Amino acid sequence: MTPQPSYNILSILSKSRIGLRSTLYALSFDGLRTPSDRALRFFFVCLAPRNLLKFPGLVPYKLLVCVGCLCVLCLGCYKVTPPVVTLSEANQKLVQIFEEDLEQNAIITPLEHTLYIYVPIKFDIFVYQASRTTAVDEKHASFKKNIAYLNVEYRDQSFAIDYDIETSKSYPQPKGYASSYTEEFSKLHNNILTSIYRSYGDLLEKSKEPPKDFIVLILADTRNGIGIRNTFSYQDLKKGMGQALAQEEYAKRYMTEMFGDISMKNDEWGQSVDYKDLTWTEFVAKEIQYRISYDFGRTVYPLDKPDEEILKALVMESISAYDFTDYSGIVFDDISKENNNENK
Repeated sequence: MTPQPSYNILSILSKSRIGLRSTLYALSFDGLRTPSDRALRFFFVCLAPRNLLKFPGLVPYKLLVCVGCLCVLCLGCYKVTPPVVTLSEANQKLVQIFEEDLEQNAIITPLEHTLYIYVPIKFDIFVYQASRTTAVDEKHASFKKNIAYLNVEYRDQSFAIDYDIETSKSYPQPKGYASSYTEEFSKLHNNILTSIYRSYGDLLEKSKEPPKDFIVLILADTRNGIGIRNTFSYQDLKKGMGQALAQEEYAKRYMTEMFGDISMKNDEWGQSVDYKDLTWTEFVAKEIQYRISYDFGRTVYPLDKPDEEILKALVMESISAYDFTDYSGIVFDDISKENNNENK
């Protein structure tokens, strides 16, 4: 599907800070209907204290401008945050937040049902740190069900789950270190989610034009070609922000994957991204696969519990999470049986 025009910061801003902010605000300047709105916007955009330092000639007028703006506020003519009523305004608001609050470039590409947000970064995503170790019997083996293969698709009105679950044997090997997200990455990621909620929240209550169903957020380390792709529904983000979802359930719905792509190196414009519009059937299939993988990575199931019984429960959790009814059945295929027969 051909993407709608992207909203990106680099393509609409000039080099100077004043030009940068003025140009960005000009995108939605028609929405400022009153002279008082425009006066205040001129103050915050062009005459903010940090910009005044770059233009000493404006400093003598700083007090006058501040007093004038205060008078306008006292008259009650200014709305602090006018609600957005269209998707276009919400997209522009998100670009504005990225540039002004986060000071981060972003490429925002809306499709029919999916909003892509590509964020190129110049710092590390992961860091290795020392971790606490506990005394364990390194000769004591443990057994656990693990997923050797898993693929979930929506075919012929049914969800088809192809799988191979094996019982693995392992021994504890304390390493004394672990990987985690860097503080800089975690902070930016959390701020982006808050910014998305701020930008599109008004549309649910004050507009007939709702946000996109799905959001794909890509944070790309363009130095090394490594990225984190997050796929989620806007409704889940809204519930998560409002603490309407338990943290564990929200984690199962917020699909996160690490990936690498050579073409992502030095890609500041998101040209390496395969922009594909998601449907509800595709989204639910992705959620089923993610939930199964997530759960098996954190749960030790009884070895005698049937694999299909475990999988079916997780599939139904995923389907019921979105009240999805456009399917006629669930088909399980244990491909390990096929491979065993071929090797005989």
